[in-house]
Amino acid sequence: MKNVFYSILSLIILSSCATINSKSVYPVTIKSNEPVKVTVYNKKNIKIAETKTLAQENSFQLKSSAGYFQKAKYHLRVEKNRFMTQYFTVDSQIDDFYWGKWSDGAMGLELFYMASGGLLYGMLITDPITGAMYEFKKTNYNVDLKPYVKTILDKNELIEKYNKLNN
Repeated sequence: MKNVFYSILSLIILSSCATINSKSVYPVTIKSNEPVKVTVYNKKNIKIAETKTLAQENSFQLKSSAGYFQKAKYHLRVEKNRFMTQYFTVDSQIDDFYWGKWSDGAMGLELFYMASGGLLYGMLITDPITGAMYEFKKTNYNVDLKPYVKTILDKNELIEKYNKLNN
């Protein structure tokens, strides 16, 4: 009987909705039309990851939390010589399970958890500390790099432009 009590007590104390049903590290994948180099910066613009070789598909394991009650935000730079560099942001949001999403068959566990008083403990301590209170809604990105375009003038256009400037 003691073992059952301690098991239930540890379930209440050490877990919460998002921590049970979600995760705190997500694979983020960048696919491109060209082999590219990808650099990842955190919200303080500190480089945290970079691809070693050019590839058309690059994946990174990114934390969805930047600390206690702080969502993660990453800036990605996608580049290749002779192509226009592209930048985009990967931003985490509050996980649906943080508010007690009752779909997906978790309703019984959620009701037990709320009735036992673990809801506030989970929302204020466990989920924020583990980082599971945040998630990336989008983890796959497609990048279409555009080549630099140089204007080539024919000889007659060049002479005409020169004459206009000097007249």
